[in-house]
Amino acid sequence: MKLSDYLKYERKKKKLTLVQVAKKASISYGMLYRLEEGSIKQPKPHLLKKVADALSIDYEKLLLKYDYITPGIQKKQKVQKQQKKVMTLSDFISKKNKIIGSVECIIKESVDEIVQCDTDNLMPMAKKGDFLGLKKVKGYIENDIYIGRGIKSDVFLYIGKQCGEEVVLVSYPAMYNDTKLVEKDLYKLVFRHSDASIFTKEKIS
Repeated sequence: MKLSDYLKYERKKKKLTLVQVAKKASISYGMLYRLEEGSIKQPKPHLLKKVADALSIDYEKLLLKYDYITPGIQKKQKVQKQQKKVMTLSDFISKKNKIIGSVECIIKESVDEIVQCDTDNLMPMAKKGDFLGLKKVKGYIENDIYIGRGIKSDVFLYIGKQCGEEVVLVSYPAMYNDTKLVEKDLYKLVFRHSDASIFTKEKIS
């Protein structure tokens, strides 16, 4: 089922009108109508978050279902449960690299680091306590989401957007604000997990 059809199905299942959902989601009627009709080919994550909340849909499952969190994964690709070391996001950004524990989970795409988000500044994409899988990259692709690591101590998300013939980074969720990247290292956000049961805290000797 296409994303547009799924959202329409959920709305009708709950016996809500377009006007009611648009009001609950704080978006325009026209925006919701175009979303349900499929004219918005790849809705932005923050738009999906508003609609998901209005329809009481699990936002994380919605992103997983429609490949927002793990884009480009082939269905036939073999996956296996892996155990990875974890540090806090703030320690990762400041390059302290202090291990706080490990996670054991199924990882569909290779990642270089797994960090635990210790801030709510990345809402709605990630909240405090979430585990983020990060992969170091040199360039960026349209609609992929990135975290910079290096000079700045603050945590920011960026998203790749097409601008003419090239893809540029813009701040997320403050869309369309061009960003001159000053971080030395750029990491793509590959996945996000909210399940605390996959985490084992590092034992202090």
